Amino acid sequence: DLEGLFVYEWSHAALDFAEIFGLTLLLVAVSIPAFAYSSRLLFWVGIGVFCLLQTRAFWWMHDTSHHAVFPFHQAFASKVLNVMAFIVGGVSYPTYHHVHHVITNVLDHDSALDTGPIVFHPKMKERAWRWTLAIQRPIWLGIILPIVYFLAFVPQAYEGWFKKKQWFYMSLSLARFAVSIYFLGWEYTFIPPAFSCASFAFIAGLNHFHMPMSDTVEPSFSKAMTKVTQNIDTSYSWTWFSGHLDYHIEHHLFPTMPRYHLPKVKGLVMDFCRRHELQYHTCNLSEVMRRFLFQLGNPMDTSQMERIESEPPLSKKVD
Repeated sequence: DLEGLFVYEWSHAALDFAEIFGLTLLLVAVSIPAFAYSSRLLFWVGIGVFCLLQTRAFWWMHDTSHHAVFPFHQAFASKVLNVMAFIVGGVSYPTYHHVHHVITNVLDHDSALDTGPIVFHPKMKERAWRWTLAIQRPIWLGIILPIVYFLAFVPQAYEGWFKKKQWFYMSLSLARFAVSIYFLGWEYTFIPPAFSCASFAFIAGLNHFHMPMSDTVEPSFSKAMTKVTQNIDTSYSWTWFSGHLDYHIEHHLFPTMPRYHLPKVKGLVMDFCRRHELQYHTCNLSEVMRRFLFQLGNPMDTSQMERIESEPPLSKKVD
């Protein structure tokens, strides 16, 4: 039933290329008159197009990082990924993302839970300052998300380039930023990658941070994934914007599957969950945001996580 669904089809490649190429042409068409005539309106329209372009490129890179684009040429895929990441943001794509897919929501192990002083569970509280617990929502939404790109770039520049004395890559990255700032300005240089990284962090938060967490590893992979992930029942516009990560249960069960195929396996996954008495969490976007914001504002309260964990398996749910 899954035959052919792990193949990145030419039609999908053409669609991704058309999106990125089309947005690039639109960016050029808007930006040239914006700079030529000093139009602030066109300037900020260009920024908006650039943000969307980088976000779409980011989802393509996410697929590539899971070997969903070049499944039989992983070394080549890694090179393409790093070149694209450097062009888009001046950094390398994080290599620790795979850890998240192996031990999802396992405390002190899942790399996605390394959110610094922002915590979502009582067992994370040693990372937080007492005064930040009460104001996590404004800190996360108003401070962390806007600067998450810089929080990723600075440690990488220091740990990956400076400490290892990789002066060529550091010089190349600094030169990229200098040229971009000189010709395009700081807004074109920093706002689009900051927006794409913030979008990814926000969507990742909606997918996991209010779901059950544990400090032990569940031996059954399928149970481990279905217990701590959820789907979002929403419109195609959100599916498109979020890189199909609203089909998050399918993505975690089949991480190397190209995102366009995830909706096709939803029925198969639901049948599998019914047969094996597994949970299948799904809710609409407004409910997901409510749950996420509750956990963000009440990190010492595990009642919501316990309630989600106690939901019946799919086979016993009543429509």
